[in-house]
Amino acid sequence: ETSGPLGAAVTVNPHLDQVTAELNAAAAAGGGGKGDAFMLYLVALTEIDRDHRDTALNLLVQSLKAFPCNWGAWQALVGLCDDLEVVSGLDLPTHWSRNYFLAALCLELQHNAEALSRLQVIDQMFPGSEWVACSAALAHYNMRNFDEAQALYEDLLTRDPARITVSGGDVETACVVPCIRLVACSPGCLMSAGLSGHHVRAQCMMLCMVPCPHL
Repeated sequence: ETSGPLGAAVTVNPHLDQVTAELNAAAAAGGGGKGDAFMLYLVALTEIDRDHRDTALNLLVQSLKAFPCNWGAWQALVGLCDDLEVVSGLDLPTHWSRNYFLAALCLELQHNAEALSRLQVIDQMFPGSEWVACSAALAHYNMRNFDEAQALYEDLLTRDPARITVSGGDVETACVVPCIRLVACSPGCLMSAGLSGHHVRAQCMMLCMVPCPHL
């Protein structure tokens, strides 16, 4: 992990070189197709850990061209793109999943207006998508359009009361947005997700600038 409450992770896997070599050998012995797509994805993950960014980018693009429905590969690609110009230089597949990737990348880079525009396109292809609604709510939240964000999150909670969606690193629907208005949170749900009370309280204070009274 590159960030978090305790800062960047410093643990280094001493077996990365060996694992990478074995995966490369397995990929080279493959005959093409979806299996190789996932093998390339695994190799890319090891190259990311080895800080070989350009190699990882190339491998992820190859993997996605072979099997564009691997959302894990798209997410890994988001983490390697520092700006939208990087994407313009990649030979990405023309596929509906690319729209999801671009929307997620815009959110990650805080290009929230563009993210909303891309999410509208996705919503036309997949009406009623909860992922689209949650992402749109996050974009509105980032733009400090709190009323719009709250309305979207409340609609999501109405549709799925047990929902606890992790998007952008924070537990959105169960804690973050309800704390915008300081309505009741659900510590039980957060604890079941493995989050400590201290961590949840820190997230509430960080995002709402006030401590949540319900934790």
